[in-house]
Amino acid sequence: MKAKWAITSIETRELRVGRLAELNDPFEFVPGITGLRDDAPEDYIREQLWKTQADLNSKLGLLSFAASYREPTLWSHYAEFHKGIALGFDILRNSKVLDPVSYPDPPKRPTFHPGNPDESALMEFVKRTITTKALGWKPECEWREFVHFACSDCRCENGNYFVPLTDNARELAEVILGCRCLFDENYIRQTLKQNSFENVRIVRAKLSIDTFEVEAG
Repeated sequence: MKAKWAITSIETRELRVGRLAELNDPFEFVPGITGLRDDAPEDYIREQLWKTQADLNSKLGLLSFAASYREPTLWSHYAEFHKGIALGFDILRNSKVLDPVSYPDPPKRPTFHPGNPDESALMEFVKRTITTKALGWKPECEWREFVHFACSDCRCENGNYFVPLTDNARELAEVILGCRCLFDENYIRQTLKQNSFENVRIVRAKLSIDTFEVEAG
């Protein structure tokens, strides 16, 4: 993320929850629809797609994690062209807090039948929809933690939702400064200490000398 948002997260001990309708992929949470008449107008079909997204957007958001910091495009897209910061977490293996995103090939979207009354099938469809992305996003190796806005540890302020930076299943373990980040390690160390974070590793990313990967350590 941008350096200023990473530092804000440390200072407030909170993570901002991403809203579904604000994500950079316009296909997020927009399923395919089957079971409509062949002569159904295209405008009606698209209306049903956006209605599904709007309904989900009002109920839940997400935290996005990458399986690795090594992919340079992640730093370019999300961390201010390598001037930002990556927060690394230890996730308890038995917590089942994260769901992996799949990138099907061929890239077919999950489809929804509006007349399906089966609640269990509907919930399974919702999960597949929110964990399936186009093949082009595969380099992100994304894992997602879904946050229901009604849960007890979710805080709302001015339409934004926040959850604790560290909880029983997720613990801040490292701070990786981008290779172009203007903040130094001592400043980050002091910020962590002032906000009661201990044993958090601080490293600066660097570019590999012989591959197209970001290294740290």
